[in-house]
This record gives sequence, C-alpha cells and structure tokens, in this order.
Amino acid sequence: MSIHIEIAVPEKSVFSASDATMVIVPGADGQLTILPGHAPLASLLSNGKLTYRSSSTEKDFLLTGGSIRVENNRIMVLADGLELE
Repeated sequence: MSIHIEIAVPEKSVFSASDATMVIVPGADGQLTILPGHAPLASLLSNGKLTYRSSSTEKDFLLTGGSIRVENNRIMVLADGLELE
C-alpha cells in the first residue's frame, strides 16, 4: 500500500508521487510520520526537513513553514518555501 503526495508552494506544484511508503514532516508540535492508512489530519508545519520515502527512493526537502492535510491516503503539503536538500 502507498500514499499519494503533492507538495506545492504558492506559485506552483513542486513535487507529486503516488508511491510514498512513508512521509516525515516537521509538524508545529513535533515531527509527524505519515504511513499508508493514516487517520485524517490537518496541521501547521514548522521550518525543517520533509522526507519522502518510496520502495525505490528517498528525497529530502527543506520547508519554511506551511500546512499539511492527510485524507484517504493522500497528502497535500502547502509550503511557504521549499528547497530540495
């Protein structure tokens, strides 16, 4: 089972994948780990590292705040700023 993830900044969509097995984000109250089947969630994000993992790859992004919404095995990250690490 996998999760679809979409990462966007105000200007555009930056990254999209349908094969995530784990996503780790810097939540406002601490690190959040999202796995397939995760309960619905909405949270603010703090500055820090977002890690995307699939069975074949891992990517790290540096976030400067934003928000995340998780629902029905879909993750939507709206970042204030983003860089590929």
